[in-house]
Formats: sequence, C-alpha cells, structure tokens
Amino acid sequence: MIRIRLSETDAQLLEDEYLRCKDAGHRDRLQIVRLAARDRPRQQIADDLGLTIRTLQRWLNCYLEHGLAGLRPRKAKGAGA
Repeated sequence: MIRIRLSETDAQLLEDEYLRCKDAGHRDRLQIVRLAARDRPRQQIADDLGLTIRTLQRWLNCYLEHGLAGLRPRKAKGAGA
C-alpha cells in the first residue's frame, strides 16, 4: 500500500493549494492526498470521489514522485502542439 506521510510544511502547502483551487479535477487530486495522509481507507476515498482504485493509486504515486506539481493539470497534447 502507498503510504503518504506529510511534514507540517507539506500538509500546510497542500491545504493552502486545496483551499485556493478552482479546477474540480485538480481539487479532487489534492483531496486524494489529503485523505490518504489521514489514513482514510483507499476504497472509501475512491468511492467518495467516484474513482477507481487504480486512478487513486496513480495520483498518489504522482504526488510521491513529483510533489504538488505532479497533481497540477497539464495542457493536453493536440494537433496544434
């Protein structure tokens, strides 16, 4: 299981970004990390947010690898790119 342990500083940064966030998808990704750090059961987080466990795990791994930057929306690659 993926363990999320946040320092006080990281927890505050996460909370600040969550409170400022207006993008629903990004807000959900921040919420995943917030709840996981509070040891909420993964299945419960997934059910509450309407996600699969695999999607939840992917976002937790992104956070562990890249921090908050790993949760931020990226521009989609398209024909104009």
